[in-house]
Amino acid sequence: MATLQKIRSKGPLVAVVIGFALLAFILGDFLSRGVSMFGDSEFEIVNIENESISYQEYLAKVDQLTEIEKIRTRQATLNESAREKIRRQVWELIIRENIMQKRYNDLGIGVSSDEFYDMVGGKNVDPVIRQSFTNPQTGQYDPSAVINFIQNIDQDKSGQSKILWLYMENELLKNRQYVKYNTLVSKGLNVTKAEVETKYKERNYIVDFDYVIDRYDKITDSLVDVSESEIEKYYSKNKNSFNQLTSRDIAYITFDVKSSADDENAVKTWINRIYEEFKTVEDSKAFVNQNSDNSFDEKHYKKGEFKNVDLDTFLFSATVGDTYAPYLEDKIYKTAKLTEIVTMADSVKARHILIYPDGELVKTKERAKEIADSLKTELDNGADFADLVSKHSADEGTKADSGSIGWIQEGQMVKPFSDACFFGNIGELQIIESKFGYHIVDVLAKGEEFKKVQVAIIDRKIEPSKATSQRIYSEASRFAGENNTSKKFNAAIEKNGYTLKSSPGMTPTQKFIAGLDSPRELVRWAYKAEKNEISNVFEFGDRFVVAELLEIREKGIAPIKIVKKEIIRLIRIDKKAEKIIKELEPNMSDASLESIAQKLSSKIAKATNVSFSAYQIASIGYEPVLISNAINLEKDKISKLIKGNSGVYVIKVTSITSPISSDKINYTIEKARLKQSLQARANYQIFEALKESANIKDNRAKFF
Repeated sequence: MATLQKIRSKGPLVAVVIGFALLAFILGDFLSRGVSMFGDSEFEIVNIENESISYQEYLAKVDQLTEIEKIRTRQATLNESAREKIRRQVWELIIRENIMQKRYNDLGIGVSSDEFYDMVGGKNVDPVIRQSFTNPQTGQYDPSAVINFIQNIDQDKSGQSKILWLYMENELLKNRQYVKYNTLVSKGLNVTKAEVETKYKERNYIVDFDYVIDRYDKITDSLVDVSESEIEKYYSKNKNSFNQLTSRDIAYITFDVKSSADDENAVKTWINRIYEEFKTVEDSKAFVNQNSDNSFDEKHYKKGEFKNVDLDTFLFSATVGDTYAPYLEDKIYKTAKLTEIVTMADSVKARHILIYPDGELVKTKERAKEIADSLKTELDNGADFADLVSKHSADEGTKADSGSIGWIQEGQMVKPFSDACFFGNIGELQIIESKFGYHIVDVLAKGEEFKKVQVAIIDRKIEPSKATSQRIYSEASRFAGENNTSKKFNAAIEKNGYTLKSSPGMTPTQKFIAGLDSPRELVRWAYKAEKNEISNVFEFGDRFVVAELLEIREKGIAPIKIVKKEIIRLIRIDKKAEKIIKELEPNMSDASLESIAQKLSSKIAKATNVSFSAYQIASIGYEPVLISNAINLEKDKISKLIKGNSGVYVIKVTSITSPISSDKINYTIEKARLKQSLQARANYQIFEALKESANIKDNRAKFF
């Protein structure tokens, strides 16, 4: 079972567990609507190369991975973050399997039994196996551990060992096939001598240049007219530049649920009542745990550590049992009682030996206590503490430092351990029990001592009541009902002074909208609604939301109305460039940068270390046309007028660093570098290219 625990600690694993309950629920809803199971792909979550994958199949795989993750982490349930991670993993798994398996079959890529044995226990052990069966004590891979695990797999009556091993086998086989496919493709990639020379020169031909820019933004947009015919002509000529992905734009307002004056008065009344009871109770700790928002704080505090100055002063002049009247702090009503006064160190240095029950060697709690008692006896008789730490302690984090936990403050460790350190004597060996096992604690040193107090605090946060929440919901519901058209929606927002927020470019599977708690329901609505439709009221955490669907985009060439503003901007840039060039061109024949700068009331700027392989220029930005012209310009020659992204440029190259001649290039090194880069990119780009050609239809937004 120790080996099983090692495997559990390695990455997410998959086993076959079918979610019958979820499937029955889905099918029940499916049949209740009278839809044929083999009908119109209503339950299709994804279509890959005309192969339909059902939501039921996806759910089954999610259940499989969820169950194996529970086994791996030894948790009865998983939090939402873990479940979301599993859903993403299953999605990627389905895409990869359905795309790649066809390629493996077409090419005859497989893994033989001999090859698999070699991966598990032969001369070429797979890294996953090597990592899972490495001896933690020696750091060495132990082949016998693999054999022992497989031979004894049926001894695990829970069946978990077998489930994990079957997963590992499956993953090893799939990964080996994928590696073979990538290797097959990447081995066909090569680099020619001409490519080596070209890439070398692109990196090593470097120029510095001076430039003057006449920026487009000096010309006001209103002075540049753009006609409808020009827009249509530009769109027709450049359609392929306007590819878009599926997305939605929404605008929305929030009705925030905030506490009212009535809510505050209710908490104030409550704290005043509880204060009277608090003054007389004997078990203050139990009373706090029963009535307060936060449980009793065991820690001791020195003067100056309380935020409320008056409370701080009171506590260090009061006697045990004195109670401080209710006060308001950060929208929380509180009352406090002094429960203990001590003189104690602010920090302690200690070391320990941990005996952990239910482990590989120590099976029971009783046996752990026996070992701890025995080790303490040895220490009392002069045994070396560090030596016993090395041989017996289960705390791997402190073994390297002879069991030392360094300097700690109260509350930093679990309470039994902390109390032993702060209230024990230096040099006194103590055996204490915590949730981790039995500790032999040795206090090495203590810091400066202070008067400290322990305080019982009852607190109650001012929060919106159900009545307040219902009132705000009614307000949001009334707004949605009365303003159910785009015109009414926006007019009401302006009239009432609401803040209109937006979430542009929402993808079908988007799970995050700033300021909203788990807003998937809103995203799903956006993919079912019609343009300019007004939503009903959504509830996200402490906010109610009413939204309008502003824009619908489907994958493909964007309609002209969607990209009209962008086209107008691009046409205006062209027209501004034409205007600037027309003004400057007559003076260019004998011009210098100085005269051009003077004419434009501008200054000469500098760009340095510019190569053809550069993506942008410092202080200028993305200007590929400018870079190309600079690389091809002779030194000290004034360039022609260059139309860039930000304006029209005139440049003069001031320095050229030429690469070495072709006969001095080390082709072996350069070729190896380029080939390595090409093959490294291939591992990612191969699959991305296959995904692009697979015509994947993603329907996840219909289901979650």
